[in-house]
This record gives sequence, structure tokens and C-alpha cells, in this order.
Amino acid sequence: MNHKLDTKEFESLSLLNKAQGQMMTILPFLTGPLLHRFPKIKENYHFHCLDPVQGQVPIFGELYSYYSNRVLDVKDTDQSTCKKLRIILHGISSVPSSPYLAPYVHAGIQSGHDVLCLALRGALGKGHDHYHAGLTDDIFAVLQDPRLAHYEELSIVGCSLGGLLALNVARRFENSKELSLNLTSVAAICPPLSMRQAQLHLDQTKQAIYRKVVLSSLKQAYRKLWQEAQKANKPFVSDLKAVMKVKTFAEWDREVVLPRFGFSSIEDYYQKVSISVEDLAQLKTQSLLIFDRADPMIPIANMGFTDQKCKKYGQSTVYITRGGGHIGFPFNFDLGLGKRKGIAQQVESWLTQ
Repeated sequence: MNHKLDTKEFESLSLLNKAQGQMMTILPFLTGPLLHRFPKIKENYHFHCLDPVQGQVPIFGELYSYYSNRVLDVKDTDQSTCKKLRIILHGISSVPSSPYLAPYVHAGIQSGHDVLCLALRGALGKGHDHYHAGLTDDIFAVLQDPRLAHYEELSIVGCSLGGLLALNVARRFENSKELSLNLTSVAAICPPLSMRQAQLHLDQTKQAIYRKVVLSSLKQAYRKLWQEAQKANKPFVSDLKAVMKVKTFAEWDREVVLPRFGFSSIEDYYQKVSISVEDLAQLKTQSLLIFDRADPMIPIANMGFTDQKCKKYGQSTVYITRGGGHIGFPFNFDLGLGKRKGIAQQVESWLTQ
């Protein structure tokens, strides 16, 4: 009989399982620069979003063209414009050129897509504003870029926080009359669906190393953005010295996110950007979510999923795997979704079915 995962069950994972989860989180991060390469031909993408508070804020990304990067086939001589766009969203303290994204770019191109790796607002330390976990405005602005008007189909892949953002895009897309583009599917890899549970989990003493690494990266980018905002005469409300002293994610959200985006409380922020199991069941967009039981950064035990490998929630398919970590999975990762193994190829097989 299927039952819901709970915290005790998660904590009962063997030391070997937990160590494996840690290894599969850290090792891909360390070896990624050696193992993964992006396609050689790309275009630096630059657009803007008109924000009601900060004015015109820049959007950056890297655009990989299918026709420029495909492996030429004698039978494939068509040079027409690609009609399918894949957007890839990185996770917290990452950037569009983070090596773990490269396999998803190659997989998207192989299946006939142009691929746009977008930087979340301010992630590169450029511009005069920053993102939060539910900020979908930049993606919707990009989709109204006249240069991208020829695309007819859109799919999105998001990793970690980018996965939560992708699901929020799908939720907004269904109630939006802004676009005529068809959002066919969304894939979210290890998304922190419950921001409150993720914050409580990561702010524990035992998560000090992960917390310090991520917050250090966020602070480095924030300092640059704070300075740029001063120069642009759009100063942040937050006090820079207070932000630099932040030691937990709860403090970060209170000092950085709440003052900038006007949430009434940290609970208000988390509630508005989180995605519940009930929300998944109501999504009209075909959505794929992949988690690993031993993920050391995302507490899946508190998300309300049943303890089975694959479960459907409306149009959303949730896989809970073994042997991986946080957005890191074995090279032979196989969900039975296609002949090609590996997380990116399995996701691509699902997206193109």
C-alpha cells in the first residue's frame, strides 16, 4: 500500500544512502567543468523587462540555435527557421553557463529546439535588480520579444529553484492572455516546492556548509547589484550592511526579498511562490518533476508525495528516485522513458513524447 513520505522515514535513510546523496550533489558540481561542454555556437541574448519599481531592468541569456549546432545529416538540408523554443532556468547561486546545464542544452538541440539559457534577474551581478523564487516577469517579457515571435511551441526545463520558477510560469501561463505561444510542457528537476520547508531544512545547523556556500554567492552578486542600483538612481530599500551579515535563508528573505517586492511577511512570500501537491493536480500544462529521496537540500519528505517511484497528479508526473542527490544523478540514470540514459536525455524523452 502506498503511503505518504514523512520526516521520520526520510531521517531513517541509512548512512550509506545519505552519503550517496551528498556525493551525488557535490561530485557533479566539482567534475562538471571537466565533463560538460556547451555547444560551440551561441548568441549572447540581451533584452529587458519594464519593472514598476526599478524601471527597465536587463535580462541576459545565451541562445543556442538548432540549425547552427545540429549534427548535419545528408537527409536534413532544411535551413528554415526553427519553430520550437526551449527555455532552461538555472538554480540558486548558478548562472546560464553552469556546467550542469550543458547536457540539457545538447538534448534540446538534438530534439530540434533552439535553446535559450536565461539568467534569473541579477544572477550575473549585472543590472540593478534581483530575483525571487516566483518572479516570472522576466520570462513573460522575453516571450514578447519581437525577435522570438517566430516560435510556435515553448517548453521549459528548470533545475532546483529554476524548477519552481518554471512551474510558476506554467501556473501564470494558464491564466494569461498575454501570449499566443503554446506552452507544451515543463520539467522541474529537484524544485523546492515548499519554500517554507526548504528554508527550515537549509537553516538547520547540519546544513551550515551548503548554506554558507549559497549565501556567499548570493551576497557577492547582491553587492554588485546594490552598487549598480545606486548608480542608476534606483537604490534598494535594504541596508547593505545588514544584508552582508545575513547567516540564514530566513534572514535573507526578510532583509532582501520582502522589502524589495512588498510581501507582507515571510509566510506571505512563501505561500505565494510555493507549489503544493494540490496545485500540481490543477496544472493544465504537462509537467514532469524529478526528486531523489537522498537529496540533502530539498526535504521531499514534507511535500505530501506518496512513497512510490512514479505518481500522477492530474497532468503532473512525479518521479521519486534513488541513487542521486540534488540535481546530480548517475550517468546511467534511467526512468524507462527512452533508450538514451542520463538525466538530461531521460527528461528530453519525456518532453518529446
